[in-house]
Amino acid sequence: MRDNKISNIHFSSDPNAPVNSSKNSQPLIVFGTDATTSISDLVIDGNEVFDSRTGFSEGLAVNGNVDGFEITNNTVHDITNIGIDMIGHEGTCADPLLDQARNGVCTGNTVYNCSSAYATAAGIYVDGAKDIVIAKNCIYQNQWGVEIGCENVGKTTSGIIVKNNKIYNNASAGIVAGGYL
Repeated sequence: MRDNKISNIHFSSDPNAPVNSSKNSQPLIVFGTDATTSISDLVIDGNEVFDSRTGFSEGLAVNGNVDGFEITNNTVHDITNIGIDMIGHEGTCADPLLDQARNGVCTGNTVYNCSSAYATAAGIYVDGAKDIVIAKNCIYQNQWGVEIGCENVGKTTSGIIVKNNKIYNNASAGIVAGGYL
């Protein structure tokens, strides 16, 4: 997926519609649902994802059985929740051992103005994924810059490296690590 402009993807056509967990939109998401074959060699590069009301979802995400991916040189901004998310343990893939985005890099992205009135939104979030390098990104004016955690009880996030990013002017935190906060 290269060089696309994706905008105005909204969970409701009514800008005043209340948000709840069943009302979501995802401007760019990859779901690895197959328990026998992972999505691999995935490249998401040079896209602009912006001006979207996503509810409790995110602007750009990889979720489930995705093994080997690059999220590079994208610009994600003005999202009403998380900018970029790498996800695991949500039941996307029927095999729980494969239900994690893994072996990926997230580099060269610019993420800004991702914030939520009903949750704390990170520019870049790792939620239950593993073995990912987050490097050389510019992350600013979000609620949190980078978050590493796992929203599902009894599950983990592991092997995450965060290095050489420019993280500034985020409302509450630059880098957050731990459980679901």
